[in-house]
Amino acid sequence: MSNKSLVSIIIPFYSGPEFLQEAVASALGQTNANIEVIVVDDCGPGQRAQTVLNSFSDSRLRLIVHEKNAGAAAARNTAGRAANGEFILPLDADDKLDPAYVETTLPYFENPKIGGVYTAVKMFGAEDSVYAPEWTVNGILTGEAGALVCVLYRKTLFDQLEGYDTRWRVGEDSDFYLRAVAKGWLFQRLEKPLYLYRKHEESVTFHHAAKSQMEMGQNLLRYHKQLCEQHMEQMIAYKDKRYWDLDGEYKHLHSEFHKLLALYDNLNEGLKKAQPLGLIGRIKRRIGLK
Repeated sequence: MSNKSLVSIIIPFYSGPEFLQEAVASALGQTNANIEVIVVDDCGPGQRAQTVLNSFSDSRLRLIVHEKNAGAAAARNTAGRAANGEFILPLDADDKLDPAYVETTLPYFENPKIGGVYTAVKMFGAEDSVYAPEWTVNGILTGEAGALVCVLYRKTLFDQLEGYDTRWRVGEDSDFYLRAVAKGWLFQRLEKPLYLYRKHEESVTFHHAAKSQMEMGQNLLRYHKQLCEQHMEQMIAYKDKRYWDLDGEYKHLHSEFHKLLALYDNLNEGLKKAQPLGLIGRIKRRIGLK
């Protein structure tokens, strides 16, 4: 695929103005410069995107403002319909792209069956780790897929699916993927972590992870009932495994806690019986030093 193909990087913005600048800078800083960046202000409670973006003078950057809050799916649809690119790359307003993201993923579209390309994810902020999302039907339905945060896909795919389903307040990426697969599209994963996912306390998913997972599960059953029925055995097996994994982790932590508690009690009792040798002397005595 020629690097002359225009890529539209779309960024829905609701909150976190301190992060939006970094997201936009990472989008404009792609080594493949043939991009446009579309920010959609979805009328969040804080600072407006226009104020945040005043420091940018790049003609490739556009801003669209919603009249009222409509949700992430609607904001992506607004940007997707306004996109001029042959490809679309959604980017969350608190995340960032590696400079080589577009340049690295674009060549894989030489295969006409490929609808989208995504990469492993580098977590940063409150967590430092790398994980590889598993964009498979079974992975999404069971929960093994991980967060589906970013994929470069064809604009024709967006048009064919008529964008994101706005009934999904969370998990709209998963629904988008499932409908794309149903149309026969393939997705390619690259193992290099080129998407930078910020983990922070202001994140909606950070505060409402359990509630979001429950809502997504309900939506999967409501809008993809037949798929859920076909994969029900795997879904139950995965949830059962997760339960016992968490149960094992809890028991281990509970055991370690009581070991520490017993050690504390022993040390405390020893200090009470010790002669007044001074703090340093008591510490040396406890650890066996003369």
